[in-house]
Amino acid sequence: MNDTILHIAVPYTVEFIRYRRRKIEGAIVWDAGPVTIRTAAEKDAPVAYRVRNHAGSSGVEYDIRWLDGKLWWPAFDGPRPMTSGDFVSSAKAPTGCLLNMMNLSPATLFSRRHITTELIDHIPGRLISSSKTERWRTARRAASCVLFCGDSVYIQGGPPAYFGISNDRGTPLILSMEVGRLHPIGSQPIDWWLPGAIASRRRQATRRSLVFRVEEAEESRRALELEDYRLQFDRTVIKCLDVSEKPDPAEVCADAVARALLDGDRAGTRQNVHRSELLSVQSCRELIHNSLAKHSPESFEKQFGLKFEWAQRAINRLDERFPEAPLSPEHLELLSQLA
Repeated sequence: MNDTILHIAVPYTVEFIRYRRRKIEGAIVWDAGPVTIRTAAEKDAPVAYRVRNHAGSSGVEYDIRWLDGKLWWPAFDGPRPMTSGDFVSSAKAPTGCLLNMMNLSPATLFSRRHITTELIDHIPGRLISSSKTERWRTARRAASCVLFCGDSVYIQGGPPAYFGISNDRGTPLILSMEVGRLHPIGSQPIDWWLPGAIASRRRQATRRSLVFRVEEAEESRRALELEDYRLQFDRTVIKCLDVSEKPDPAEVCADAVARALLDGDRAGTRQNVHRSELLSVQSCRELIHNSLAKHSPESFEKQFGLKFEWAQRAINRLDERFPEAPLSPEHLELLSQLA
């Protein structure tokens, strides 16, 4: 396995005071340097899942690979798979995949390239602050999520899942089962480059707890048909390796509901939480249980923009997948005394 050294330019911000001046000036500076792209032969990164068109469907089919305990999705440049040559040639472009994976602002990405580290270093004065170290750390972190395999580019993307999308019209309700990556829905710049359901459609499904493991597709079909849903599959996911990668769909759905509850909390208890990390199972359970207990179905939907039954489905799935530990005899005895 020979890794690829890629030379790129990364923008960062500085603040400085020129010699014999008092005014603090700021600038966006470009610094050149290398990052490492993991490179593997196809035999070293076996296919874990194959995503194929369902009967009567059309579209680009693709494989998801497994390497170093991670699942890697193919990167697409528009409608076609991206090649390693495409990635290398666009690495320095503001619209290229790597710089966009750093999630920088457009003003930063399209800033003037002639302001470089060498130019700033030759300005006499005093440096106040610089984000150079942090930006290079971000660039290397983004590069670590990229894999060259054969002539193709893959991005670390998590396990695939079926996302049920419905427009809530007609009887029975049509539920379009779309393949997408199972990941907390936040600011995800890599969504642009990966195949599957887009973030907004995945968000809709997670808030309704209509997200299912690949392995439980048929079991989910039977359960949903009992709720008067009619399922339509455009793609089929075929599991090729016995791999297991977190998170669980029940966790992701409960997390989406809990975040919506936090966002809609008008009592001043809104919390700052990382979009890239799931809330704990216990936190989700408490948030959802408390909100269900405090609101009627009408007030719940008005305040949080969620249907009451969506939250109920989320908590039921969470309790089924992650049942609460039974109380110890000591706790049971204490509760009986309090009663």
